[in-house]
Amino acid sequence: MYQPVWARSCHAKKVDAELNNACRIVTGHLRPTPFPLLYRTAGVAPPDIRRQTHGSTEKHKQETDLRHPLFDHSYPRARLKTRKNLRTVDSVQPDQAASHRLELWNTWDNTTNEAIQPQKNNFRQEANCREKIG
Repeated sequence: MYQPVWARSCHAKKVDAELNNACRIVTGHLRPTPFPLLYRTAGVAPPDIRRQTHGSTEKHKQETDLRHPLFDHSYPRARLKTRKNLRTVDSVQPDQAASHRLELWNTWDNTTNEAIQPQKNNFRQEANCREKIG
């Protein structure tokens, strides 16, 4: 199971690279393929969005589940502006996590449907070129 505590780790980028390679193998895309197109074709949400969604559901569990170890925990005052802990994450109910992930994914994804469809050959131009050559 994925743990949101590792979401901001410096080692998360290594896992991202392996996910990219797996998506390339599954879809057959080459390395120059843009990530939004790669993830859309594979049907896999980008890793940063997946981590963000898991962190949001964990925050909801922390706020609502009496059995959670951090239930009713008061965070200390933030000392470093660059550090973002779980208190800065918005809470999302686990049953709404999928729709939240899709919403984040749609705002992140900036590719168009034209990028997915293969280019059609223009046979008329090809015939004109053959006439000029031949």
